[in-house]
Amino acid sequence: MTEVTRLKEGDWKEIFNISLFTIGSTELPIKALVLEDLADVCAMIGKASDVIIQKTAIFQDKSKSISTKIEVAAPVIAKVIANDFPEIVQKMSGLHIDDIKKLPAPIQVELALKCVEVNLESMESLAKNLQALMEKAVTLSQSVNNMGKEAKEEQVATIK
Repeated sequence: MTEVTRLKEGDWKEIFNISLFTIGSTELPIKALVLEDLADVCAMIGKASDVIIQKTAIFQDKSKSISTKIEVAAPVIAKVIANDFPEIVQKMSGLHIDDIKKLPAPIQVELALKCVEVNLESMESLAKNLQALMEKAVTLSQSVNNMGKEAKEEQVATIK
């Protein structure tokens, strides 16, 4: 049986590259989410995006001016951001949801953007590594299947 090893505290700090986001005198350590939290956040963002897309169908109407489209869509987008994004940003930044809701809109958006940037970098690395893992798993599976076929052919030849 393989010996089980635990990572040291310093290892965790190296693994999760921390990017600091400063609000006043508070420095928030923004780090990539673990896979489970990333999946939750993606689902939350997906729901919020779906609402925005559904409620802003006016953007598909070519007869409306851009200013009319923005006038109609802006309150919908603002409401979704106000209702849904504080929870998402809390999960990504660790800042308390009540504090997020009290921040000026530009800082809320900047914080959300920083959280998304950090996690996009992580997701790009994850996608690359998952692709490599899948390629290796397919190769391994094919090798095992070939070995099984060869062993079966040997058994058949031995029986004859």
